[in-house]
Amino acid sequence: MEVKKQILIKIGVITFYFLIAIGLRYVFGIYRPPFLGSITDSLLYVILTGIGPLIGALFVIILFKRKIEYSSFGLSMKRTLLSVSIPICLFFLYDLFTKNATFSNTLILITCLLYAYCEEFGWRGYLQSELINLPTLRRVSIITIMWFIWHLNFSVCQSNALFLLILFLGSWGIGQIAINTKSIIVCGCFHAIINILSVIQMDIIKIFLIIISILCWFGIWYIKKINKYTT
Repeated sequence: MEVKKQILIKIGVITFYFLIAIGLRYVFGIYRPPFLGSITDSLLYVILTGIGPLIGALFVIILFKRKIEYSSFGLSMKRTLLSVSIPICLFFLYDLFTKNATFSNTLILITCLLYAYCEEFGWRGYLQSELINLPTLRRVSIITIMWFIWHLNFSVCQSNALFLLILFLGSWGIGQIAINTKSIIVCGCFHAIINILSVIQMDIIKIFLIIISILCWFGIWYIKKINKYTT
């Protein structure tokens, strides 16, 4: 009886989290409040469209005292800060050497990282923590479905089918990174790659910088010799 009660409580809390997350997604992503009209085309507003999972997670963590398995910096603040600094520095240097006076690529990159962090705090930080005792396939499938619905894009088309597959692979891959690093920020770094590829006009140098960043992240977290100097 007690087990059943705990399951019902967990379902209720997850539902509450999801209603907040998807509600804010609708408000900022579709409704777009008129009083925010002056910033709807800004990078700040982009972050607002992804803030729902973060706010939803904070609500249930504080209100219902839900425990999470992960934190912003995870197993190592030093390695986490190094991970997030690498792509920012690389794109800053790119803008500097290409004489991009607005540093637009760097600003978009930082926006993507902040947006991804907001999402990852909810999907991995909170939701994966709630479902961590489920079998991997079931956990990943539930997160994928909720993540897909949250985007509020229900067009029946090939691109959406591909998007669903990407979310499934992301839920599994980034989920494993969360388990290994315990860092929501590092999860956000990997998540941000998808956003960066879709919003920044790519050239061979930018692709190279992204690849370098990813290789550095794996090196920082998974190669023991590097770990000794960054822990």
